[in-house]
Amino acid sequence: MKTLVIDRSRWLRGEGADKSFLHRPEDGKQCCLGFYLRSCRVPLRELRGAAIPSDLETVPSQAAWLDDGHGRSEECQRLMTVNDAYDLPDAEREEKIRKTFAEHKVKVRFVGRRGSPASSQEGREKP
Repeated sequence: MKTLVIDRSRWLRGEGADKSFLHRPEDGKQCCLGFYLRSCRVPLRELRGAAIPSDLETVPSQAAWLDDGHGRSEECQRLMTVNDAYDLPDAEREEKIRKTFAEHKVKVRFVGRRGSPASSQEGREKP
């Protein structure tokens, strides 16, 4: 089983779909799918400014489950909705993300302190 590590200090969540990206260039934050695709060796330059996996030129074979041929699978949509929801406590958000990834043999481990999603700027990845 593959292990995906999501660093809470760089995790973009809870800001709504219109502010969510696989990698947001302004602050280097990534949604859960951005972390996953980076772990699948998608170059950062391809993730910058992309909103969904189907925005990418190619999706790695191990991440093919994210695309149903029409842009995004049910699981991809579920991850995006949970990741971006305004009113979801992080503990619940994390559990739902873990469960969806586990369906595809990916174990998710969250590291760093829990806190306000919008307030954490430390540890951001530089472009």
